[in-house]
Amino acid sequence: MDNNAYLKIGQQAMMKNVGRLPVVISRGEGSRVWDADDKEYIDFLMGISVNNFGYCNPEITVALTKQAEKIIHVSNYFYLEEQVRLAEQLVKLSGFDAVFFSNSGAEANEAALKLARKHGKVKLGGKYQIVTAKGSFHGRTFGALSATGQPKYQESFQPIVPGFSYADYNDLGSWQAAINDQTCAVLLELVLGEGGVIPATHDFVKGLF
Repeated sequence: MDNNAYLKIGQQAMMKNVGRLPVVISRGEGSRVWDADDKEYIDFLMGISVNNFGYCNPEITVALTKQAEKIIHVSNYFYLEEQVRLAEQLVKLSGFDAVFFSNSGAEANEAALKLARKHGKVKLGGKYQIVTAKGSFHGRTFGALSATGQPKYQESFQPIVPGFSYADYNDLGSWQAAINDQTCAVLLELVLGEGGVIPATHDFVKGLF
């Protein structure tokens, strides 16, 4: 099938939850992708910054193929050799005590929100409020959406999860005003993505933490 034929099927069979470009990708190599008509494009999106090593990176392709021929997943009731090795490396590099593996950024943020709420309940006398930045984006799942400081994403799903408040990015005074005696955590992008690709200043981060 050609690009238009795939488009016609996709536009009917796939939910319209995002605005897609009228291009059906067939293959990729490095920074380039080709559509179903074999038209070549340079991809500046990088899978929204998750494909930074390029498409079909030879080293990654070899590693994935090798692992797929061995075993892929056995559920979280077991340990995997490679997973244990990776966890050990991440702990050494990060300085943290343990790691949590997840499937997406949204799932990672959901886990962080749950850990913060549980810590607030068990260790902080029931504190539950979480402060995030206006203009932030933390994911499309319900908790992460509630943490996202953009009303346009939340308005169709009200009421959202309660217990979130939002402060101005790089404005320490705004965060100090938002933090109260029920605050258990803050959730912060060190580079505010959808809010304008704005890096957090050193003084702001130092003052906040």
